[in-house]
Amino acid sequence: MKESPINPYHRQQGATLSYEEGWHMPSMYTDILREHRAARAACGIFDISHVGKFSVWGEGASQWLERMLSNRVAHCREGYGQHTLMLNEEGGIIDRLTLFCDEEGVYWLLGSAALVQEDYDWLSAHLVYGHAELSNETEKWSAIAVYGPESNAVFQRVLPDLTLPPDMSMRHTLYHGKELRITTCGQEGDEGFELFCPAYHGIHWFESFVRAGAIPCGMAARECLRLERRKVSAGRDTNCKITPHQAHLEHLCATNKNYVGAAAMYQKAGGGFRKKRLAPLECTEASPPPRHGCTVRDMRGQSVGSITSGCISPETGLGVAFAYLNAGMALPGTPLSILINGHPVRAVVSNLGLS
Repeated sequence: MKESPINPYHRQQGATLSYEEGWHMPSMYTDILREHRAARAACGIFDISHVGKFSVWGEGASQWLERMLSNRVAHCREGYGQHTLMLNEEGGIIDRLTLFCDEEGVYWLLGSAALVQEDYDWLSAHLVYGHAELSNETEKWSAIAVYGPESNAVFQRVLPDLTLPPDMSMRHTLYHGKELRITTCGQEGDEGFELFCPAYHGIHWFESFVRAGAIPCGMAARECLRLERRKVSAGRDTNCKITPHQAHLEHLCATNKNYVGAAAMYQKAGGGFRKKRLAPLECTEASPPPRHGCTVRDMRGQSVGSITSGCISPETGLGVAFAYLNAGMALPGTPLSILINGHPVRAVVSNLGLS
């Protein structure tokens, strides 16, 4: 089991640690509602050191990534980034990633924590040696996410000589001799930034942001933020048999582009393979949290799907979740029920779009 480089600080502050996607990470600091409110209304800070981090460089790096990723790499200019997908030969989703162009021919690729080894193995197996180089740097870097309306003010207190880069961009710099990558991915749909630093500097920067006003938060609050914003999680809400069209992620796939899995993906989309589609659900009555594997039923009591991920929303006090349903049922307003701890709980397909 891997350890976050910032764990000594988390333990010292009394955080509850748990196993998260192969890593020992803080699940909660004090109270999930307080942490959730911090990220929504003030400034919350999260240790995300477990996310995948890869460097790609070389004379043919951009051409190779163009072949491996679904979005158009040529549009990713120096200092800017894009969300993208990596598909298998059958058009299924391996991972949802974020690509940044550090400088010409040098890229920084971020992937899902649960899929680091899968990502590295797939990329390595398709590497064109002599044209591109690949390095898995996941354990070399600490990663910190700071979200909320006060995040910019906190940033300026800690790094007064810098300004935050624009949305979906990255600044790679030395700050008083310390190497930093600062990105603005907006993964949870809120204002904020991510800071990457060498692993041994992680505690220094985490403490600095806390002293500047950021409230420490755990993975439980981060998962609630994701589900409330209807952010699809690779590994939780997708797998290697799910296509981008089924997961509502086709907007991350460039058209008229030849990349691994593209032909199979479009063939399946055109052949009715989209029968099952990911739908966001909202419970309409109080209940325990809907969890992965909970059965979803129609109003006749027939099983029509199962939950991929879910939680209780601190905003509403009701369950929110994702599930794959027949396309005809995955429509806003469709009444359903979710079997939670053996009891049916009334729910409805949300009218909030996925992203």
